[in-house]
Parts: sequence; C-alpha cells; structure tokens
Amino acid sequence: MPTLCIFNGEVWELKPKVWDLFSNFTTEKRSALLLWSPLKDTLPVAHNTKMIMKKVLVIALLIFGFSSCTQELTCADFKTGEFLIPADSLYAKSFKVIRKGGQQIEFDEKGDKTLVDIKYKDDCNYVLTYNEDSNNLDESNKYINASGGVKVEVLEIKGDTLFYSGVIENDSLRYEMPGKLVKLK
Repeated sequence: MPTLCIFNGEVWELKPKVWDLFSNFTTEKRSALLLWSPLKDTLPVAHNTKMIMKKVLVIALLIFGFSSCTQELTCADFKTGEFLIPADSLYAKSFKVIRKGGQQIEFDEKGDKTLVDIKYKDDCNYVLTYNEDSNNLDESNKYINASGGVKVEVLEIKGDTLFYSGVIENDSLRYEMPGKLVKLK
C-alpha cells in the first residue's frame, strides 16, 4: 500500500524514489512536508545524523588544531634561556645554566659561577670551553680546554629535556659523558 502525504493542500503518493524528489525541495518545502507527512518521524533522524556528523567533524578539527599548536622544542630552543643540569650518577650536584649570546654561566648549588664559551657547529652540535679571561681555571678545566673543549652532540629532545653526549678527546684520552639539560625558561 502506498504512503500518502499532504503537501500544500495536495495529496502525494510516496514511492521508493520519493527521497530523490524530496532532495530537490527547498528547506521550507521540506519543513512543510515533514509537518504533514507520515515521514515526519523518520526524516528528522536523518537530519540529526547530519548534525551529529557535523559536530563530530568540528570537534575533530578542534582537537587536531589544539594538538598541532603544542610546540615541540628543537635544538635551537636550547641556545638561549635558563636550564638545569640535574644531579645524577654522573654529576653529584645540580647546576643552573643561563645561556645567551654564545656563552653560558653555570651556577653550582653554592652559587659559585663558571663562565663557559659556546662555539656552535650547528644547532645540535657545539663545543664548550672554559672562559680563560673570567675564571680561575683549575687543572682539569685547563686540560679540557687544551683538548679542544667538550664536544657536545644532541642525541634527543623529549618534552623540555635535551639529552646529549659530551666528549673530551685528545691523543691519549677519550672520555664520554652523557647528560641532560632541562629547559626552565
């Protein structure tokens, strides 16, 4: 038995192809048809499905947009700022480090400071040497400088932490020291 509906005072017989016809109607005609049609309970579900899909799409785009806004740190982000070298099995004490303009000042837990020059090979590789003009260098610092300084290679950056390998090397010695530098500001 065909389904009949009334639209603008006219009786319509709905057949399987009625949806094709229905899609050609304007929004106003669709709304009027839904008010008088036995389809009024089925079509809004389809309309709600479209609305739900639109909302899901908008939410997905917002989530993607916010997640892409989180900034991943790079080697260049560790060229300036305030950092911490935390105490661990290699370092008995923590050091606060301030980097700016190719130099870093290291503060130990007592507040004593050491000035270190940084010569960048690229953003992720550099050489540290103790500044001879401003420090009273001990024998180990002089030895490090005479060996060409500490050659640092960035291994990985996770969150706010840079993991590196520092190497002191000369004709008779190769000493490798892994470490990490945590960005504070």
